[in-house]
Amino acid sequence: EKGLLMLFNPLNESITRTIKVPVYYTGLHQQVKVSDQSGKQEVLKVTRDYCIELKTVIPAKGYKSYILE
Repeated sequence: EKGLLMLFNPLNESITRTIKVPVYYTGLHQQVKVSDQSGKQEVLKVTRDYCIELKTVIPAKGYKSYILE
């Protein structure tokens, strides 16, 4: 495990977003295996500026966490 991402939604409705996550300091420079709290995994490619683009759905007044490997 190289990184942890926590996202919080303070709104009264769930939201879907694609966010740009910097991963430079994780040491992962080619690809990142992203696992959510339910165990679903996906491999994302790191861009030239050391970021990944992650599409996420965050429940109303809830949070979502991801482990980066």
